[in-house]
Amino acid sequence: TSSRFLALPAGFEKMRSMRINVTNEYDKLVSITPEGMFRRDSVGKPLYFTVTSQLEFDILPQEAYEVEINYFGTPTGISPTNATNAILTANPDVYLFGALFKLFLKAVDAEQAGTYQAMFYGAIRGANKTSRDGRFGVQPSIAVDGPTP
Repeated sequence: TSSRFLALPAGFEKMRSMRINVTNEYDKLVSITPEGMFRRDSVGKPLYFTVTSQLEFDILPQEAYEVEINYFGTPTGISPTNATNAILTANPDVYLFGALFKLFLKAVDAEQAGTYQAMFYGAIRGANKTSRDGRFGVQPSIAVDGPTP
């Protein structure tokens, strides 16, 4: 970016982190509330950012930086012009079991609807667990050197 402002990505809901690429090394930017943002009236390397209806940096960048944004977002929906999305690609069973649940609900087949409802909710739980686990990676372990009390 070479502006103090950057548009939010499509489907943006909540920011997790932001980094800028400075000579092939990423520097983490610090998130500040809009009220707490100190806007510097000069040109330099951004240190802080805030989120309002757009992303705002504390300073006008001295050059065009590559920005890496890690955020929570709403996936694009399935439509006649968009045949897939991240959920369908990663977890097709969520759509399949959800569709079958709705189908048997409309067909007034309570037994089959109940079966697919359980499978649908199970697929959602599995997808959410995979997503949560992927956010934090492998948990660190602690090794104790020497005797413990």
